Parts: sequence; C-alpha cells; structure tokens
Amino acid sequence: MVRLVEQAVKTSIQENEDDTDEDENDIMEMMSDEVNFILEDYLDSEHYMVAAVRCAAHTLQLAVQDALGSESSCILTMLSNAREVIKKLRTSVYQHLLKSMGAKKPVVDCPTRWSSTYDMLTRLLELRPMCTDNYELYLSETTWNSIEDTIASLKPTKILTNKLQKEQLSMGDFYLDWINCKIELKAINTTLACELHRNMEIREKVLFISKAFVAAAYLDPRINFLLTTNQVETAEQVLVSTWMRWRKLNKEDRDNTLFSSPVASTSTQQQNEKSQLEVFLDQSYNTQRGDPNYGCAGNDLDIKHQLKDFFNKQMPDSVAQH
Repeated sequence: MVRLVEQAVKTSIQENEDDTDEDENDIMEMMSDEVNFILEDYLDSEHYMVAAVRCAAHTLQLAVQDALGSESSCILTMLSNAREVIKKLRTSVYQHLLKSMGAKKPVVDCPTRWSSTYDMLTRLLELRPMCTDNYELYLSETTWNSIEDTIASLKPTKILTNKLQKEQLSMGDFYLDWINCKIELKAINTTLACELHRNMEIREKVLFISKAFVAAAYLDPRINFLLTTNQVETAEQVLVSTWMRWRKLNKEDRDNTLFSSPVASTSTQQQNEKSQLEVFLDQSYNTQRGDPNYGCAGNDLDIKHQLKDFFNKQMPDSVAQH
C-alpha cells in the first residue's frame, strides 16, 4: 500500500520536473488526485471493505482558488494596491507609529494561500483610519468597498476551513457546516460569493459520491433525509456488506481460537494453582467464544430490516439542536 502511494508520487514528480512553467498548485492537485485514485482502487474493494475519503479541507481550498482565479481584473487591481499599502505600513517609520498607537502589525499575504490574503485584507481594513489620514497610504473609496466585499465573501469559507481542521469532526457535522457555508455565500450575493458557491458545488461532487460519506450520512438522523433514493440504496448496501464482512472476520477469529485461558501462565505451578478469578475468566471466555451466535447473530435480512427501521425514525428537532 505505502509502496503504491510512494510510486504515484515519484511518477508525478518525474513527469512534471521538466515543466517549470506549470503552476505548483496544479501539480500538487494532480499528485493528490493520483494518490486518491490509487487509494480508492486499492481500499474500496470487497476484500478490504474500506473506502477512501477525499480531504474536505483540500477540496474547499481548490474551490476557493478556482473562484479567485476567475475573478475580474478589478479584484486583482484591488489586491495589488492593497499589497503596496501593506508594504509601506511595514516599513520602520510606520511600524514605530503603529506601535505607539497600539495597533496590530500589518500582514503580508502569500498569493498561493487565499486564507493569508483574507487575513491581510482584514488587518488592512482595521488600519483604514490611519490610511485615510495619510496621503502616501491613500486608497480610493471604490478600493475600500472592494476590500469589504472580498472579506465578506471569503469569511464563510474561512470559518468553514477552521471547522474542517478540528480534531474531532463527524461526517454529519462536516456536511452541516458545508451546507451552512453555501447558504451564507448565497445570502451575501456578491459576485465573488456567487462564484465561490458555484465552485463549491462543482468540487463537492467528489466528496459526496464517497460510499463512506453516504453510509455515515445514512446513520445520522440530522441529515439522512437529505439523501437521494440512490444514495439510500448505496448506503444500505455498504452497511450490510460491512456487517457481513465483520461476521466473517468474527467467525474466522473464533475458528482460530483454541478456547484456552486468555491469561498466559509460564510455570507449571502457576498452571496448577489458578486463582478463583482465573477460573471464572476461563469459564466465561470459553462459554462466550464457544457460542456460534456470539457476536454475529442474525442474517443479512435482519440487518436490512433494522437499518430500514432506524432510517424511518426521524428526529424533527435534531437539526435545530446542532
């Protein structure tokens, strides 16, 4: 598995190392896609019953980059003017003045990282009073309006990015946060916000076709009613297959077990002088593991009926409690 991934990365690097004009982000995206395809083909099989899931945070970044890349020259001109003012604010003269005012230090963005551009514009907007009073830092009213619109448009995706980086994030939480971001972008209704919304819908397709996502969404009452009929059928197939696979593995485990004490003894004296606790553990272990129905009772029809019953029991107020 690791060798397959390493080989994909090496191949991508070799194919692109001579093409110095190709954008670094495009190369990284292509490499990521190749690795994902290998993972999907290798893991999403009947033998392993594991599905690869694309990175939602990376998918969002690509959507934002697509939107910013398609923006008009007005946005590019605004960004160029903003960077020029930021560079001046970071000179020693203005740094001393900002420090005496207790103002925060201006932030310089990295053009390939849109979140840093958002941070740069946000900090510049905070320093607007100072810029307005200084001719050298002058920006037109149109430019300031463009900065405000850009910040407002990028804010929902900035918030979503932070949420997607949380250590504990369920598939249902991710889906609700993703939908909420799209709703907010639609409400903002600026040119950039609409473009962000459009590109999120384009990019999200690779996330929502994942069998792992569909199965997880099926088990979350907050969102499973949003699944299409085909997605519901796919989810039930995945969950039943996973359950049947678990039964098979559990049976193999029992067949390979020599119904002996789980507590290992290293000496003859220890074997002959078992404590009452060890005797109890022996008896309980053998009784449970010897039961052919232990851990795998029922058949595929049972689990199908149980899944249907679960799916049909909705919680009307569950979304509100999110």
